[in-house]
Amino acid sequence: MPRFPFLAGAAVVAASVAWALRLVSADEPLAASSAVLVAGDALLLAIVATAGLLLARSQWARYLAVGLLAAETALAAALPRDGWTWAVLAAVGTAGVLMAAPAASRWVRRLPAVGGPPPRVVVLLVVLVTLPGVVGLAVPGGPGAAQWALAVGALVLAWGYSRAHASALWGLRLGFPLVALAGAVTAGWPGGVAIGAVAAAVTALAWLRDARLAAFPLAPPRVETYRIPPELAPPEVLDAAGLDRSGRRRAPEGS
Repeated sequence: MPRFPFLAGAAVVAASVAWALRLVSADEPLAASSAVLVAGDALLLAIVATAGLLLARSQWARYLAVGLLAAETALAAALPRDGWTWAVLAAVGTAGVLMAAPAASRWVRRLPAVGGPPPRVVVLLVVLVTLPGVVGLAVPGGPGAAQWALAVGALVLAWGYSRAHASALWGLRLGFPLVALAGAVTAGWPGGVAIGAVAAAVTALAWLRDARLAAFPLAPPRVETYRIPPELAPPEVLDAAGLDRSGRRRAPEGS
């Protein structure tokens, strides 16, 4: 593996770790529980993006990394202006420069990998993994039971769906909207609107045909077989099978 992609991925993870620690240690703008939710989700997204970049050389992984770094830069504006924050911004900026470099562009695939998941399925999983961070930002005073259930449920369903479990797909289609509705309503305004919008996108993607095929792969159609009379079979086929011209097994030589 070339050194540059590994260096870029390591920079994304290191910058996200520094950013997460700074967010959790700050008294504002988020309560401790919300900060933990957002910071943990940022680390998870950084790991997912780095794994997709290094292992699959996926274009979506690079886009996810750049989007994560952009969000961390924007949210850092709400952190206290001290030396630690400026150091975190420097780390995030360095990772962003590496991800935007031509070497990173040459590393990723131009086209999706053969046999890989459809783009809409990738978007569904990425949005699911992003949802806990959205929940943490939507309720800066601290998530309640409904928001915690939504955040944890989204990660569980994302894991199950990535493993092609049919139950996870039906959970996304039927159970997830109910939990998301409870989380959005109890979050209030305007955070509930953000949660509801992301949850609606997840539900819409879960009902697409691509999402169903990812969980229920198409099986090859069953074809009826017909017995071929031995008189119509080529002689070399019968000889290879040890059969005579009538289709009966030959007696062993010397018997």
